[in-house]
This record gives sequence, C-alpha cells and structure tokens, in this order.
Amino acid sequence: FVIAQQLDGGGILIEGLYTPMILLQKQNIILCGNEFRNHQLRTMALLPLSKNRLRLVTLSETEVEAHKRTEHLVARPLDEFLWRVALWTSRGRIAKGTDISKKIVLLHWPNFTRLVVTPYALRISALWIAQPHSLLETTKILNIPQRYVFSFFSAASALQLAFVDRRTEQRRSQSTPSNNTKHGLFKRLLARLRHQE
Repeated sequence: FVIAQQLDGGGILIEGLYTPMILLQKQNIILCGNEFRNHQLRTMALLPLSKNRLRLVTLSETEVEAHKRTEHLVARPLDEFLWRVALWTSRGRIAKGTDISKKIVLLHWPNFTRLVVTPYALRISALWIAQPHSLLETTKILNIPQRYVFSFFSAASALQLAFVDRRTEQRRSQSTPSNNTKHGLFKRLLARLRHQE
C-alpha cells in the first residue's frame, strides 16, 4: 500500500476483517491475531468484502507495540500472506485488462520454501525464467489447464515477481508519456479483496 511504503516507522491498521491486521511494509510482515489460521484467511479471501466495512488507520511505532500486546498479534511474512490471498482470490482467473497474448516476465524464481507450491508452479517458473512467454503460450507449451497458469501469474504479480512485458509497446510509444503509476503490493491486495466478483 502506498501509504505504508511512505511511512518511516509504524504501520497501517486494517479493520473490518476477521481479525485486526497491521501491515509493516518496511519489515515485510503483517501482524494478525495468533488464532488466525490459513483456513480463516482462505474463507476471508473468498468472501466478498463491503467497502464500508474496511477501514485503514495509520499507526505510530508506539501504537503498533500497544496493539501487539493488547490484541496478541503475531507476525507473518507479508510475501507468504499476499501469495496465499492472491491465489485464493484469483480462483484461476486473472485481473481485468490483463492481455493473455503478451509475454510474461518472471524476475526471479519464487521462494517456494516459504510459498504455497501450486500445481505446475515449478514448470511455469522454469519456462518463464528461461524465456518470457504469454499466458496462452504457457498453457499450450506445458499442456496444462489455463487456470493453473492464471493462478500462478496472479500470485507472482501480487509479489511483483511477474509482469506483462510492455517493453515492445514502450519502444513504439516512446514519445507518449505513460499514465501508469506504480502500485504497492498492499494496495493491489486491498483492491483485489474489495473488488471480488
């Protein structure tokens, strides 16, 4: 989330979910109740959220420490959390506007020692590391259902590991300024949670 990236200290409290959560972007962790388990996270990711229920509050370092004590919050790796949420919210789909015929660039191999290994994730990673391929090409080359390719792309792009290669477009339109702004990981996560179908 852009606000979290700009904070020198402290974090962002997210209210309106199953449990209060505090994003500590600079430390790459998210704090949530110690009773909060993956099955609850999955349920939360699959249910539509009301925009009215979700509230973001900026916290100082002192306030973060107070919340940790009073609400018994424990730290979870943010990348592992985002990966799971992206997988479960995508449900084998991709974000609107994603061009399935454009090549996908995978910046580096995902850390599968910490992340959920989805079906065919290793094969998709190996293919994209060797050479960028489109989502459609990937399903054909590997002969796998597209839902697995789409899920992997959604999770990898949530961690900013994968993106649609727009370099050829940029070369063609170098004189045209880009209107795209870089979105933070958490902003995309919240957008995904808010705009579930």
